[in-house]
Amino acid sequence: MKAVEIYESLFLYEKGRDAQKEGYPIHKRLVFNDSNVEDIYDWILVNFRFAMEDRVLDAGCGVGYGSMKLAKSNSLSVTGISISPSEIEKANSNANHSSFRSNLDFVTSSFEDAPDKQYNFIIAVESLKHSLDLNKSLKSLHSKLAPNGTMIIVEDFYQSETINSYGKTLMKDWALVDLFRIEDFSKVLTNGAYHDLTSRMPDKNSLMLKLRNLTLSVLSLLPFSDKKDVFRIFRGGILLDLLFSEKKMKYGVYVYKKSK
Repeated sequence: MKAVEIYESLFLYEKGRDAQKEGYPIHKRLVFNDSNVEDIYDWILVNFRFAMEDRVLDAGCGVGYGSMKLAKSNSLSVTGISISPSEIEKANSNANHSSFRSNLDFVTSSFEDAPDKQYNFIIAVESLKHSLDLNKSLKSLHSKLAPNGTMIIVEDFYQSETINSYGKTLMKDWALVDLFRIEDFSKVLTNGAYHDLTSRMPDKNSLMLKLRNLTLSVLSLLPFSDKKDVFRIFRGGILLDLLFSEKKMKYGVYVYKKSK
């Protein structure tokens, strides 16, 4: 499967559920000790200084959950992109029912083909792992970052020299070309700062994760199942959690500030 097919399959699976009635997060749920912070986008809004009417690119916006949070704050002008036409259609539908529609623009686009504007902030939440050419994606996004602009990359960062069987199957299930490390980002976006948020992830029982992995592996092999691809996608999520349980992954934010 290609990355766009993965997003389309997940969207179709979610279709009809209560979550489809409005924007919903497709990223991790984290645990914060602040009543004002319930989500990584809340954390971003609290920890970075946004000016009125700043231009923001939400690179990998899903159905617009985070973009709408951003647009609602300080009258930010937010462009959200996704490679999934279905996600963008839903994001636009959600935006049409909001009171800040004029602050939102959703476009079907890759990282490389994002609308050619100068953005004060570029935010990528758990999306750059799907890049087919990370260097190219980062350089393209960098070219659209305004002078003094900030790029905020929230991602799962691999921590080991070699990729084990969990990692290799995850790459296959999610059509990943690699499991990117912090160094893969810092060598392109130099002099950035890393903020670790791994401790904010809820604890998960490794035995239960292994049982779920086994169950999904069996289900993905059923010859007549019409959900084999979805089972593999969900298995990828379990495998990612297993990599965290083995301390081979960190979850954090890489922040890059562009010079004048």
